[in-house]
Amino acid sequence: FIAQQMQFSGKWNSWRRLNGVGVFVGICVALTVLSLVLNVADTVSPLRYFVARPIQVESLPANLLWLASLVGHPIYYVFTFQSLNFQSSLSSKVSLLSTACLVIGLLYTFWLQWRGKLDIYTASLLTLLLVMITGKVFSPQYLIWIAPLVAYVGQANWKWMVSWGIVGILTTVIYPYLYIDIAFIKEYYPVILVRDAILLVITLVLFYYASRFGLLTEVRPKQVVAEPGVSRQDNG
Repeated sequence: FIAQQMQFSGKWNSWRRLNGVGVFVGICVALTVLSLVLNVADTVSPLRYFVARPIQVESLPANLLWLASLVGHPIYYVFTFQSLNFQSSLSSKVSLLSTACLVIGLLYTFWLQWRGKLDIYTASLLTLLLVMITGKVFSPQYLIWIAPLVAYVGQANWKWMVSWGIVGILTTVIYPYLYIDIAFIKEYYPVILVRDAILLVITLVLFYYASRFGLLTEVRPKQVVAEPGVSRQDNG
């Protein structure tokens, strides 16, 4: 939507500016109404899921609970919602903190894009990274979401290749090799902590460089405009 606003000029409420988000909202509203008509309980159940879902052990919020357990806030391992999760007296506070970080991070990303500091590709990558690292759950397949954008934005830059290569290797070590039993996860949990810390650092570095220098990967070729009455050949 932001990229569309920056592309066109004219009245802010023209359909040309709003057609993309208008079609999206229209489809969402129509499908939600249809779902409510068919089954109200199952339509609202995802909202209850988000509230009741505990923090899964691989997520970044789980790292905070694990670190807090080292200073007197014990954690308990529970297998619910088809995954291994943490329970702690700080779970609700950490969950609220992660949600606040998600909202602030998304607003800051969109603000940077609006200012021209981010192109649509890097803004999309940051959006997915924020959703991934602030969520209650982290699954290995989530890396599939961002792999195409990482390849497109980072290209052959060795820093990108090394950092994301380490993330991929550590994720392979974590799943399935650390998921043998709880004893293995307790003993080797720092591996999960390191992987999530690298993802967090990558996200923060992207924000830093976007704020200071801008991260525009799209470079448009310069157009040669000939003067009136002069051919391109005469311009050399």
